[in-house]
Amino acid sequence: MTAGIISGRARDIGIGTLNDFLQIDAPVNQGNSGGPAFDLNGDVVGVNSAIFSPSGGSVGIGFAIPAETVKPVIAQLKDKGRVTRGWLGAQIQPVTLEIAESLGLKQVRGALVAKQQSDSPTAMAGIMSGDVIISFNSEPIGDTRDLMKRIGNMAPGTPVTLGVFRMGEEKLVTVMLGDLPNFGSSGGDVPTPGSFRNPSPQTE
Repeated sequence: MTAGIISGRARDIGIGTLNDFLQIDAPVNQGNSGGPAFDLNGDVVGVNSAIFSPSGGSVGIGFAIPAETVKPVIAQLKDKGRVTRGWLGAQIQPVTLEIAESLGLKQVRGALVAKQQSDSPTAMAGIMSGDVIISFNSEPIGDTRDLMKRIGNMAPGTPVTLGVFRMGEEKLVTVMLGDLPNFGSSGGDVPTPGSFRNPSPQTE
């Protein structure tokens, strides 16, 4: 057992698109991956998942998936035996200042649809490459990560309303979310070598 403090919340460490990690300064040692992080009351607040490791060893900075993110995953596993995520079926990319100016967007926000997959939910709803998704169920979309989190946290088969910016105009499109194919088959939150590492022995 080790002890420390939560020194950051909602951290994006480039591992997994659906997680906002808790940053903790308690040492997370080999074999701790998947273990719980407790608060002073003994309640689980996170699941240890990664360490910051510029040289391959621990420097005392670890990351845990928040408990509120883990709970629905556990519920799905108990109920269905697998985790399902909503799916748009389109490749998206960030909206840069240059892209926003070229398209006539007043703000640098949203997610640009770069490429469609055939017979995907977005293709069937009429969304095209070059469209910018700027809202989700009437709420503004900040960036690609924001959109992916919102979609991934929805159940397949759920209808959602996307605000799409096209040719200088915004239109609302209803999309029936698909089921993200082979979710988790790539190994889940596998850290980037040399920067973030999963302390589980199986991944060393």
